[in-house]
Amino acid sequence: MRILTKSRILRLALCLLALSVTTQAQINLIYTFNSPYDGCCPTWSNLIAQGRNGYLYTTLPQGVGAAVGSGSWFYFAPSVLPVIHGLPQPGPSTPDSGLTLGVDGNFYGATQHGGLGNGAYGVLFKISAGAMVPVYYFTGGTNGTYPFAAPIQGPSGYLYGTTYDGSGAGVVYKVDPASGTLVWARPLPSGTKAPLIVGSDGYFYGTYPHGGMTINGVAPSNDNGGGIFRVTPAGVVTGVYNINPLSTTSNGGFGDGGLPWGPVMQAGNGWLYGTTSGYGRYNGGTIYKIHLNGTLFTVLHNFQAADGISPQGGVVQAGGFLYGLCSDAGTAQGLQVAKGTLFKIDLLGNNFAVLFNFYRTSSSDGRGPGSAPIATPTLHTGGVLYGMTSAGGTTVSGATTYGVYDDGGELFSYNTGISPFLSIVGRRSAPVNARVQIIGQRFLSATGVTFGGVAADWSTVQIMSNTFMTVVVPAGALTGPVQVITPSATYQTQYPLIIN
Repeated sequence: MRILTKSRILRLALCLLALSVTTQAQINLIYTFNSPYDGCCPTWSNLIAQGRNGYLYTTLPQGVGAAVGSGSWFYFAPSVLPVIHGLPQPGPSTPDSGLTLGVDGNFYGATQHGGLGNGAYGVLFKISAGAMVPVYYFTGGTNGTYPFAAPIQGPSGYLYGTTYDGSGAGVVYKVDPASGTLVWARPLPSGTKAPLIVGSDGYFYGTYPHGGMTINGVAPSNDNGGGIFRVTPAGVVTGVYNINPLSTTSNGGFGDGGLPWGPVMQAGNGWLYGTTSGYGRYNGGTIYKIHLNGTLFTVLHNFQAADGISPQGGVVQAGGFLYGLCSDAGTAQGLQVAKGTLFKIDLLGNNFAVLFNFYRTSSSDGRGPGSAPIATPTLHTGGVLYGMTSAGGTTVSGATTYGVYDDGGELFSYNTGISPFLSIVGRRSAPVNARVQIIGQRFLSATGVTFGGVAADWSTVQIMSNTFMTVVVPAGALTGPVQVITPSATYQTQYPLIIN
């Protein structure tokens, strides 16, 4: 029998440490936030939006300079240091929402606070031509208060979103940005911090973390586990599924999970995917999938400490895998404090892997690669994932620029390895003769566009830049991926565009 000497044990330990460092080096640490100077602490929902120019845009809930509490917004080219702007004061404050790209080319977000009169219940705003412009002031009560989530703009130009409302029930709303008026607001079982998505059926889908809804005449019995809902453009709200942490028939008897703070997303296979932040087999939360019609809810993964626990955001698709973030636990080295993970799992629920472990030097010292990632990451059409942690961070860029370290969070990226792809702005379905907007790359050399294999009339193609074009859906178009053909490559969407 071979005996390991102390020297061999030491060499083995060094090899294992080297492997660990190699794994940790897979993410690119871009910028450390420092609230007295550039904002900090991105939490819910803090979406990162890709613009028509290929840059990325988002917000931070704390601000710049003397207006630390007001918030900020910033943009950056992929893997380049961000350009940060404080919100004008006095005015709306605490933009936890992040930003979404609208079909009108503006970015839309929401602030928790600020507004008109003594209520100051929050504001919807747009970033247009580099300036923040208020769009709608929340009035409280049944019209909603304290929005955490950015609205999304539907194909018709209206804004749809949700509010948190503190200790009360939240609402889902529709706002006309042209007139700055509320079209309708509908109550939800609880406040929510999750943004909506538009589904391939043209409806909007969202989540709420507490309570339940009557579905098909059946009252909820989900022990306050939250749920998934659907809303039509006309404001008809229906329950899709009540998430039941105490179900004895789901997940091998360990329940569905519970407390979904993150949004759902619709993958290329048509299913909705999402996370719960608690309960499940190990009380660390779950990953699930469900059909648009509310059937076949399936738990794909139960989080436990080594995986990371308590995912607060949603997941994104890159090829055949879903990527997401856990806000706590994971695996640390030595005296480090584990504080979250970056993970992936395939669409069938197999091949779960932790890609990166976030950590702090100690409970009181946040130095490291960032800690407690809460916001849903985003996937750039170049195939690179971008995300933010709510605390911690390196001292490489950002914080030490000003000679101060503020534990304000880290902006990071991860290369998923998938090929560059296309994304359709604001829709997952379209009728013939509709003009759709496409973001991607290398459009200046494009020679053709197809819808489910059917070529678009080239005279309807408007190439605005190397990263943005519009095109009319041709007669005879088929449901399927949208493709842009160039001499060097053919790019396509990760999901089929439904022709309706």
